[in-house]
Amino acid sequence: MGDGPQVAIWDVAHLNRAIGGADGAVFASSTLFRAPNGEKPPPGYPPDLKITTFKNPDELRTRLREFQERTGQSGQLGVNAPFLPGGGRNGHGMHAMNIRLNEDGSFRLDNNWGTKKDLTRVSDADVDTATNRDRWTIQNPTPGSGSGRGGAPDDRTRFGPGAGRNPNETDSEYRSRLEEENARKKEKEAEELRKQALKEQERETQLAQLRAEQERALQEKTQAMLHARNRKGPVAVG
Repeated sequence: MGDGPQVAIWDVAHLNRAIGGADGAVFASSTLFRAPNGEKPPPGYPPDLKITTFKNPDELRTRLREFQERTGQSGQLGVNAPFLPGGGRNGHGMHAMNIRLNEDGSFRLDNNWGTKKDLTRVSDADVDTATNRDRWTIQNPTPGSGSGRGGAPDDRTRFGPGAGRNPNETDSEYRSRLEEENARKKEKEAEELRKQALKEQERETQLAQLRAEQERALQEKTQAMLHARNRKGPVAVG
């Protein structure tokens, strides 16, 4: 998915089905899923929507081989990209990468980063590090950054570049991206403050108009009472 639409793992599976992909084409570590739904689709998704889960690289290999033999297709693997070989090993940046088995049983991963960034032979240990949520130590997680429990991504985390350096980024590109994201965040916050200030100004204007109307109504009522009293005139005696 890379820099594409900001979707989570269940959206990836739903999109795969919508474009005619084989059922179960999306693979993810069982550690990624949180209660109360666990590995079942959350409310709002087709109840029979399936993600193929695995507990370790051996189980992934077995299930991926079965899928390839059954469909002739490669799968899509949910990974925390900064924990792939060449990544910054911190933060989060969930991606769906194409995955298939090499003839020797090793894993091949590729994305839309260009062929030079494809991982043609990935070890079991590296696959486990990139997919197993328990392997992700997140230092200084950013609140509200889309990360899940304990600052690490989970099945609700949106896919796309995040707080970690991806394998397709140099250190300077990573810093530049963060600076751009921080600038956009500050601009968004400033825009929200401007909107709030405008709403407060509108509210104050409405309150001032309401007070003016109430005062005008009170003056009119008072004048009417005085006018009525004056029309009665003095009361005759004797």
